[in-house]
Amino acid sequence: MKNCPFCAEKIQEEALKCRHCGEWLNKKTPTDLFNVAKSFVGKKIDEYQEHKTKHLFVPETDKPIELKDTKFYPDYFTYKDRKFTYDQIHGITLRNYAQYINGIPTEKTYTCLLLVKSEQFVNDEKVINIGVSSELISFNKKKRELAMVCGNWIAQKTLPTRLAIYADELEHRSYFTYRNEIRIYNNGDLYIKGEKKANLVDAYKNNQIWYGVQHKGLIGADRGQDPYTFRINKSEMNTSLFGYGKIAEFDTTYNKDAFDILITRLFDNGSIL
Repeated sequence: MKNCPFCAEKIQEEALKCRHCGEWLNKKTPTDLFNVAKSFVGKKIDEYQEHKTKHLFVPETDKPIELKDTKFYPDYFTYKDRKFTYDQIHGITLRNYAQYINGIPTEKTYTCLLLVKSEQFVNDEKVINIGVSSELISFNKKKRELAMVCGNWIAQKTLPTRLAIYADELEHRSYFTYRNEIRIYNNGDLYIKGEKKANLVDAYKNNQIWYGVQHKGLIGADRGQDPYTFRINKSEMNTSLFGYGKIAEFDTTYNKDAFDILITRLFDNGSIL
């Protein structure tokens, strides 16, 4: 025998309904119903998150990532059936941006360009594009997200090689070449197209450097932060919308991770090496 939880009268152990008060013994209380609902919702959220990201992975030996004409494996990659190693990637350009119409994103684009050095190419190098664009409603969305995962994985894997190239040039020439036309010397001197523009260490101390800010267009147009723009102003407080007063400005999407490490060392130590 047991007591009814509603009227406390004695009832059979197997009873489903109290013969005294008429209450069903398996009736869910509001708290019980809330807990069941919470558990159900939590389970569905977990299933949704798993479904949302199950297409994302890093290259595996038996499961490479295939983007356009390129397949990426853990230790090598192939381009149009030609095999290359990751230390042959000397440069990488990454950028993720969206196009808007009336404040609504209509297309998202992920740019991933790999500069590959090899005698298999004309002029011993080739830029391989594995970037993907996707419209607001598009099956390319998952492919774009996979390209982003792959691009970041490649960047991490090749960073030591790309940094070593800059370090070797600094050691032998006292400067490193960035984007062909830019030279940054070990002491911070900045040359663009052979002309000295500024000393970055002095400009940094004088608060003349904006890194990550770019003003675009006219008043009312899109003007916001751009994490890829490196700008040296003529004065500390330069708020011109039209670019007046700047000494130099250049894009840092190429080898941005390596550039950030080198420029941070320069600002912290007064020299790169």
